[in-house]
Amino acid sequence: MSERLTCPVRRFRSATPRPAVSLPALLLSLLLLPAMSASTAHAQDLEVIYSEVSTSSSSIVPGAVDLTGTPVTANFLSMLDLVGTPNGDQWIVRGSTTQGSDLANIMILGSDNAGTVFAQEGQPIGGGLPGEVYDFFDGVASFDGLGRFAFGARARGGNNAVFEKVIIRDGTSQSVVIQMGDPALGLQDSSGPAGDELFGNSLNSIHLLDSGDVGFVAVTITNVSSFNRPALFYGNTAFAQSGFTPIGTTTWDSFDSNEFFTTQDGLHWFAMGDTLLSNDVLVVDGVIEIEAGQPLPGTTDVVGAIFHTKMTQSGSWIARGDFADDSDWVMIDGVLVARTGDPIVPGSTEVWSNAIGVAYQSEDGQAFLSGRAVDGGVDSGAVLVSLDGAIIARQGDPIDLDGNGLFDDDTFVRSFAPNDILLSITG
Repeated sequence: MSERLTCPVRRFRSATPRPAVSLPALLLSLLLLPAMSASTAHAQDLEVIYSEVSTSSSSIVPGAVDLTGTPVTANFLSMLDLVGTPNGDQWIVRGSTTQGSDLANIMILGSDNAGTVFAQEGQPIGGGLPGEVYDFFDGVASFDGLGRFAFGARARGGNNAVFEKVIIRDGTSQSVVIQMGDPALGLQDSSGPAGDELFGNSLNSIHLLDSGDVGFVAVTITNVSSFNRPALFYGNTAFAQSGFTPIGTTTWDSFDSNEFFTTQDGLHWFAMGDTLLSNDVLVVDGVIEIEAGQPLPGTTDVVGAIFHTKMTQSGSWIARGDFADDSDWVMIDGVLVARTGDPIVPGSTEVWSNAIGVAYQSEDGQAFLSGRAVDGGVDSGAVLVSLDGAIIARQGDPIDLDGNGLFDDDTFVRSFAPNDILLSITG
């Protein structure tokens, strides 16, 4: 039986015989399946940057070190998240290595097809307290428009009362801007006096604005009623709070920990969470755009859930979810662009099943979807398409794992990891 290999960073350059599409470079996450029959493959130029295939040089972690800071040869154990600048000229991968529990967690900063570790478990935290080293990293990072980025990390070896950190990296220097135990300002408390609230050990959806403010969701906050957290923050000051902040005709009841984002100029934002009337809402610039239990705008079909949203720096948004009958939908700026049963590209006999797992829109307006397709009621596998009608890649496409220009590695696309896709528009 073939082994399933998760290989979350790939580079695609457009090539025939797929329909032409303007893609200078596409970074995406794939699951690879080795030793698969080549009879189903479609020739593609899929350039591997990193993989978890231990026998391949692409599995070597660039810049890994041991506990003393000495460079060592280590291999990828996992790659978990991929994010980048709006134009894709820089990217960050969060993952782990095979070095063991004291060294495994890493963050890699890269551009084009090369990167290196900039933060690793067991190494000192830049801007941290004496004795503090990285333990693990919180989800993805976020760039501003000035080349800086923010990320979250958990520390060990220092003061356990302040081990959760929000860090800004500017070039090679780092500074801790928020940490566990800092005052959380601007909150109300339904169970007692306000003003004594402190940040806890879970700060998520970290993103950096050009102003230098960091937006995030504070899931845990001390000295406040559990009904009044989580809350959304810019820096130390609350922007919206569970149980108090009005939204539409109701009030926020909770926020999803990984679904809050603000454009770099601070002009647009979205958040997902619950209200006192609904278990799932998408709010964009203070307006409820999609709500579970209500018809999806432009349809009579009731929304079952909202899975994920992305926003460009212009404030345009793309969201995916499902209906109450478990069929899937994708919307861009309030317009339905795909749903279960639609052709994957115009004129195709293949249609989307109820498993659309990626919905991404680039800064220049190109949109991409991936999921499983059905042809005549028969599953035809995973596929990645652009909304302008191009099939980019699909299950069974061969991978030139060793980069020798030949498809001789017995490695093929199996599927596309949810949400991890980035278009470079810099050439």
